[in-house]
Order: sequence, then C-alpha cells, then structure tokens
Amino acid sequence: MYVKYLIGSLFSLFLLLGGLWPGQSDFFAILLCLVPANICYFILMGFSKRDDSILFYMLLAIALRVGMLFTSPHLSDDYVRFIWDGHLSNITKNPYEKKPVDQISSIESNRYIYLYSHLNSPNYHTVYPPFLQAIFKFSVRFGENNLDWEIFFLKIFYAIFSIGLIFLSLTF
Repeated sequence: MYVKYLIGSLFSLFLLLGGLWPGQSDFFAILLCLVPANICYFILMGFSKRDDSILFYMLLAIALRVGMLFTSPHLSDDYVRFIWDGHLSNITKNPYEKKPVDQISSIESNRYIYLYSHLNSPNYHTVYPPFLQAIFKFSVRFGENNLDWEIFFLKIFYAIFSIGLIFLSLTF
C-alpha cells in the first residue's frame, strides 16, 4: 500500500526535476528525468488497475499541475509565440492578419523586438484558435509586460482547464 505513495512521490520528483533542470538541448538530462518518470508512471498505472480509489491519482495529478506552475518552460520556446500573439491582441492588432516578420516593422517597441528575436516561427501565420488567442491576450494583460508573470498566467489558465478535465473525467 505504501509502495504506491513512494512511486507517486518519485514520479512527482522526476517530473518536477524535469521541469526545473534541463534545457531544450540537454538530451541526457531530459532522459535522466523522463525515463524514470515514465517507469514510475507505468508502475502507477499497474497499481491503478488493482486499486478501487481514484482519489490518490486525482490528487497526484492536481499536485503536479500546481507544482509545474512554478517552473519555467525550458523544453519549448512556443510560449514566446503565445505571448507575441497576446501582445498583438492587446494593441488591437489581429494576430491572424500578418506574419510576425511582416508586423515587426510597424511596431517600435523594445518589448516586441525582444519577443520577435526569440520567436521560433516568425515567417509563419499563427495557428492557434480564437479561444487560445483569448487566453494569450488575458495572460499578457494580467502579466503587465513582465514575461515571467505572463508565462505564469498562461500556466494558471492551463492548470484550471487541466484540473477541470480531471473532475470532468470523474463524471464519465
């Protein structure tokens, strides 16, 4: 019985460590975190098939989502595009209208130049649907031109929806 809690703790530790430590190009560090996390996950799946209580697994999922709120996105730079689109929406520019490479010349702000320099897809139109664009816009508005806060509010929205899906899954 206590083995389940030990494996859940190890799973959480490795996932949080993976969110805090490696960079996008640190292949072996990512492996060092995610391989044990996946092993723990599969062991937990085995326990869940024999266990009648779903409460532990729900609490573990919620705790991990909340714990990940305080990590910075090291494994992807897509968040820069989210923030870019949110900023465009806040200055009443349509993020679907032009590619960032076509918009940067009309925007004279160090903030946008910084974001533009970190975009991984400046030559492409945005692909994110309007609902996500609204989340990007509100995250930027709540973040008040502070990248760390903007990312934090993005994660808050995603955590709310993830936790909502956990509770919604109980009804089926």
